[in-house]
Amino acid sequence: MKMKKILLAMSLGAMASVPAAASAADLTAAPDAEITLSTTVARTVPNDEAVLTLAVTRQGATAKDAQKAMLTVLNQGMKALRAALPAGKAVLQSGSLYTNPNYSQAKKGEGVKILNWTSREEVRVTLKDPSLAGEAIDAANRYFEFSGLQFRVSRDASLRNRSDLMADAMADLGAKAAVVAKAFGIPASGVKVYKLSFGGQTGNYYPQAPMLMAVRKAAPAADSVEMSPGESDVSLSASAVFKIK
Repeated sequence: MKMKKILLAMSLGAMASVPAAASAADLTAAPDAEITLSTTVARTVPNDEAVLTLAVTRQGATAKDAQKAMLTVLNQGMKALRAALPAGKAVLQSGSLYTNPNYSQAKKGEGVKILNWTSREEVRVTLKDPSLAGEAIDAANRYFEFSGLQFRVSRDASLRNRSDLMADAMADLGAKAAVVAKAFGIPASGVKVYKLSFGGQTGNYYPQAPMLMAVRKAAPAADSVEMSPGESDVSLSASAVFKIK
Protein backbone atom coordinates (compact mmCIF):
# COMPACT_ATOMS: atom_id res chain seq x y z
CA MET A 1 0.00 0.00 0.00
CA LYS A 2 1.25 3.48 -0.87
CA MET A 3 1.03 6.29 1.63
CA LYS A 4 0.36 9.75 0.30
CA LYS A 5 0.23 13.08 2.11
CA ILE A 6 -2.71 14.99 0.66
CA LEU A 7 -2.84 18.13 2.77
CA LEU A 8 -0.54 19.49 5.43
CA ALA A 9 -2.01 22.58 7.12
CA MET A 10 -0.63 24.37 10.15
CA SER A 11 -2.25 27.19 12.09
CA LEU A 12 -0.06 28.98 14.60
CA GLY A 13 -2.26 31.37 16.52
CA ALA A 14 0.49 32.26 18.95
CA MET A 15 2.72 33.42 16.07
CA ALA A 16 0.17 35.59 14.26
CA SER A 17 1.73 38.85 15.40
CA VAL A 18 5.35 37.89 14.63
CA PRO A 19 6.83 40.07 11.84
CA ALA A 20 7.54 38.24 8.60
CA ALA A 21 11.23 39.12 8.82
CA ALA A 22 11.68 37.63 12.30
CA SER A 23 14.19 34.81 12.65
CA ALA A 24 13.61 31.59 14.57
CA ALA A 25 15.71 32.94 17.42
CA ASP A 26 13.32 35.89 17.86
CA LEU A 27 10.26 33.71 18.44
CA THR A 28 8.93 33.35 21.95
CA ALA A 29 5.80 31.73 23.31
CA ALA A 30 3.86 32.50 26.45
CA PRO A 31 3.31 29.63 28.88
CA ASP A 32 0.25 27.59 27.92
CA ALA A 33 0.14 29.15 24.44
CA GLU A 34 -1.97 26.97 22.14
CA ILE A 35 -0.89 25.81 18.69
CA THR A 36 -3.25 24.06 16.27
CA LEU A 37 -1.82 21.60 13.74
CA SER A 38 -3.66 19.50 11.17
CA THR A 39 -2.92 16.90 8.53
CA THR A 40 -4.59 14.47 6.14
CA VAL A 41 -2.95 11.18 5.23
CA ALA A 42 -4.10 8.49 2.82
CA ARG A 43 -3.31 5.01 1.64
CA THR A 44 -4.21 3.72 -1.80
CA VAL A 45 -5.75 0.28 -1.38
CA PRO A 46 -7.40 -2.21 -3.74
CA ASN A 47 -11.19 -2.13 -3.94
CA ASP A 48 -12.37 -5.39 -2.40
CA GLU A 49 -16.13 -5.06 -2.90
CA ALA A 50 -18.48 -4.39 -5.82
CA VAL A 51 -22.08 -3.15 -5.78
CA LEU A 52 -24.26 -3.80 -8.81
CA THR A 53 -27.57 -1.93 -9.02
CA LEU A 54 -30.25 -3.57 -11.16
CA ALA A 55 -33.92 -3.01 -11.89
CA VAL A 56 -36.92 -4.74 -13.44
CA THR A 57 -39.65 -2.68 -15.13
CA ARG A 58 -42.86 -4.07 -16.60
CA GLN A 59 -46.19 -2.67 -17.80
CA GLY A 60 -49.71 -4.03 -17.54
CA ALA A 61 -53.29 -3.06 -18.23
CA THR A 62 -53.90 -2.79 -14.48
CA ALA A 63 -51.67 -2.13 -11.48
CA LYS A 64 -52.05 -5.75 -10.47
CA ASP A 65 -51.03 -6.99 -13.91
CA ALA A 66 -47.98 -4.73 -14.00
CA GLN A 67 -46.83 -5.85 -10.55
CA LYS A 68 -47.41 -9.50 -11.35
CA ALA A 69 -45.38 -9.28 -14.57
CA MET A 70 -42.58 -7.42 -12.82
CA LEU A 71 -42.42 -9.81 -9.86
CA THR A 72 -42.36 -12.83 -12.15
CA VAL A 73 -39.25 -11.57 -13.94
CA LEU A 74 -37.72 -10.31 -10.69
CA ASN A 75 -38.00 -13.72 -9.04
CA GLN A 76 -36.52 -15.42 -12.09
CA GLY A 77 -33.63 -12.98 -12.10
CA MET A 78 -32.94 -13.39 -8.39
CA LYS A 79 -32.94 -17.15 -8.81
CA ALA A 80 -30.47 -16.90 -11.70
CA LEU A 81 -28.15 -14.67 -9.66
CA ARG A 82 -28.18 -17.00 -6.66
CA ALA A 83 -27.39 -19.95 -8.91
CA ALA A 84 -24.51 -18.17 -10.64
CA LEU A 85 -22.75 -16.71 -7.61
CA PRO A 86 -20.86 -18.67 -4.92
CA ALA A 87 -22.68 -19.03 -1.62
CA GLY A 88 -21.62 -16.41 0.92
CA LYS A 89 -20.01 -14.18 -1.70
CA ALA A 90 -23.06 -12.10 -2.62
CA VAL A 91 -25.82 -10.27 -0.76
CA LEU A 92 -29.03 -9.58 -2.72
CA GLN A 93 -31.32 -6.83 -1.46
CA SER A 94 -34.57 -5.51 -2.86
CA GLY A 95 -34.70 -1.74 -3.20
CA SER A 96 -37.30 0.87 -4.07
CA LEU A 97 -40.59 -0.34 -5.55
CA TYR A 98 -43.19 1.73 -7.34
CA THR A 99 -46.30 1.12 -9.41
CA ASN A 100 -47.57 4.18 -11.27
CA PRO A 101 -50.25 4.89 -13.88
CA ASN A 102 -49.39 6.10 -17.38
CA TYR A 103 -51.78 8.78 -18.62
CA SER A 104 -52.91 9.82 -22.08
CA GLN A 105 -52.15 13.31 -23.36
CA ALA A 106 -54.73 15.86 -22.32
CA LYS A 107 -57.07 17.04 -25.08
CA LYS A 108 -59.15 20.15 -25.11
CA GLY A 109 -62.41 19.57 -23.31
CA GLU A 110 -61.41 16.07 -22.19
CA GLY A 111 -59.77 14.71 -19.10
CA VAL A 112 -56.70 12.48 -19.15
CA LYS A 113 -57.15 8.73 -19.10
CA ILE A 114 -55.06 5.93 -17.63
CA LEU A 115 -53.57 4.00 -20.54
CA ASN A 116 -51.73 1.37 -18.51
CA TRP A 117 -49.55 0.88 -15.45
CA THR A 118 -45.79 0.59 -14.87
CA SER A 119 -44.24 -1.36 -12.01
CA ARG A 120 -40.54 -1.18 -11.21
CA GLU A 121 -38.32 -2.56 -8.46
CA GLU A 122 -34.59 -2.17 -7.88
CA VAL A 123 -32.18 -4.82 -6.64
CA ARG A 124 -28.75 -4.23 -5.16
CA VAL A 125 -26.16 -6.99 -5.40
CA THR A 126 -23.17 -6.57 -3.06
CA LEU A 127 -20.25 -8.78 -4.08
CA LYS A 128 -17.64 -9.56 -1.44
CA ASP A 129 -15.31 -10.54 -4.28
CA PRO A 130 -15.23 -7.84 -6.99
CA SER A 131 -13.89 -10.32 -9.55
CA LEU A 132 -17.42 -11.82 -9.59
CA ALA A 133 -18.88 -8.65 -11.17
CA GLY A 134 -18.64 -10.12 -14.67
CA GLU A 135 -20.42 -13.33 -13.65
CA ALA A 136 -23.14 -11.34 -11.89
CA ILE A 137 -23.71 -9.21 -14.99
CA ASP A 138 -23.86 -12.28 -17.22
CA ALA A 139 -26.46 -13.90 -14.96
CA ALA A 140 -28.52 -10.70 -14.68
CA ASN A 141 -28.35 -9.69 -18.33
CA ARG A 142 -31.44 -11.62 -19.39
CA TYR A 143 -33.73 -10.30 -16.65
CA PHE A 144 -32.57 -6.90 -15.43
CA GLU A 145 -31.83 -3.38 -16.54
CA PHE A 146 -28.46 -2.03 -15.36
CA SER A 147 -28.52 1.09 -13.22
CA GLY A 148 -24.93 1.19 -12.02
CA LEU A 149 -21.77 -0.59 -10.94
CA GLN A 150 -19.53 0.64 -8.14
CA PHE A 151 -16.24 -0.77 -6.88
CA ARG A 152 -15.33 0.28 -3.35
CA VAL A 153 -13.32 -0.49 -0.24
CA SER A 154 -15.37 -2.58 2.14
CA ARG A 155 -16.12 -1.41 5.67
CA ASP A 156 -13.89 -4.13 7.15
CA ALA A 157 -10.94 -3.12 4.97
CA SER A 158 -11.49 0.55 5.84
CA LEU A 159 -11.39 -0.26 9.54
CA ARG A 160 -8.22 -2.33 9.11
CA ASN A 161 -6.52 0.56 7.35
CA ARG A 162 -7.76 3.13 9.84
CA SER A 163 -5.33 1.95 12.52
CA ASP A 164 -2.38 2.44 10.17
CA LEU A 165 -3.70 5.82 9.07
CA MET A 166 -4.05 6.96 12.67
CA ALA A 167 -0.40 6.03 13.26
CA ASP A 168 0.62 7.95 10.12
CA ALA A 169 -1.36 11.01 11.22
CA MET A 170 0.04 10.94 14.76
CA ALA A 171 3.58 10.66 13.42
CA ASP A 172 3.05 13.62 11.11
CA LEU A 173 1.50 15.77 13.83
CA GLY A 174 4.38 14.88 16.14
CA ALA A 175 6.92 15.89 13.50
CA LYS A 176 5.18 19.23 13.04
CA ALA A 177 5.09 19.81 16.79
CA ALA A 178 8.85 19.19 16.90
CA VAL A 179 9.38 21.81 14.18
CA VAL A 180 7.32 24.30 16.18
CA ALA A 181 9.28 23.53 19.35
CA LYS A 182 12.56 24.09 17.52
CA ALA A 183 11.30 27.41 16.17
CA PHE A 184 10.58 28.55 19.72
CA GLY A 185 13.92 27.28 21.00
CA ILE A 186 12.40 24.77 23.39
CA PRO A 187 12.75 20.96 23.58
CA ALA A 188 10.10 18.88 21.80
CA SER A 189 8.99 17.61 25.20
CA GLY A 190 7.87 21.15 25.97
CA VAL A 191 5.00 20.91 23.48
CA LYS A 192 2.18 18.77 24.87
CA VAL A 193 -0.96 17.44 23.16
CA TYR A 194 -4.04 19.12 24.62
CA LYS A 195 -6.80 18.01 22.20
CA LEU A 196 -6.85 15.48 19.38
CA SER A 197 -9.54 14.63 16.81
CA PHE A 198 -9.83 12.34 13.76
CA GLY A 199 -12.06 12.18 10.72
CA GLY A 200 -12.10 9.98 7.62
CA GLN A 201 -13.19 9.55 4.05
CA THR A 202 -13.21 6.70 1.55
CA GLY A 203 -13.25 7.08 -2.22
CA ASN A 204 -15.00 4.76 -4.67
CA TYR A 205 -14.43 3.82 -8.28
CA TYR A 206 -17.37 4.00 -10.70
CA PRO A 207 -17.01 2.51 -14.19
CA GLN A 208 -18.11 5.07 -16.76
CA ALA A 209 -21.44 4.87 -18.60
CA PRO A 210 -19.93 3.72 -21.93
CA MET A 211 -18.44 0.73 -20.16
CA LEU A 212 -21.82 -0.20 -18.67
CA MET A 213 -23.52 0.09 -22.06
CA ALA A 214 -20.91 -2.19 -23.58
CA VAL A 215 -21.38 -4.63 -20.71
CA ARG A 216 -25.13 -4.62 -21.17
CA LYS A 217 -24.77 -5.65 -24.81
CA ALA A 218 -22.13 -8.13 -23.86
CA ALA A 219 -21.07 -10.71 -26.15
CA PRO A 220 -21.18 -14.39 -25.86
CA ALA A 221 -22.65 -15.68 -22.63
CA ALA A 222 -19.79 -18.17 -22.45
CA ASP A 223 -17.31 -15.32 -22.00
CA SER A 224 -17.79 -13.59 -18.68
CA VAL A 225 -17.26 -9.83 -18.81
CA GLU A 226 -14.07 -8.88 -16.94
CA MET A 227 -13.56 -5.52 -15.26
CA SER A 228 -10.80 -4.16 -13.09
CA PRO A 229 -12.01 -3.10 -9.63
CA GLY A 230 -9.31 -0.45 -9.42
CA GLU A 231 -8.16 1.25 -6.23
CA SER A 232 -9.47 3.86 -3.82
CA ASP A 233 -7.82 6.30 -1.45
CA VAL A 234 -8.76 5.61 2.15
CA SER A 235 -7.95 8.86 3.91
CA LEU A 236 -7.93 10.14 7.46
CA SER A 237 -7.78 13.74 8.62
CA ALA A 238 -6.54 14.68 12.06
CA SER A 239 -6.05 17.84 14.03
CA ALA A 240 -4.44 18.51 17.37
CA VAL A 241 -4.17 21.39 19.77
CA PHE A 242 -0.78 21.55 21.48
CA LYS A 243 0.13 23.59 24.54
CA ILE A 244 3.57 24.98 25.20
CA LYS A 245 4.67 24.20 28.73
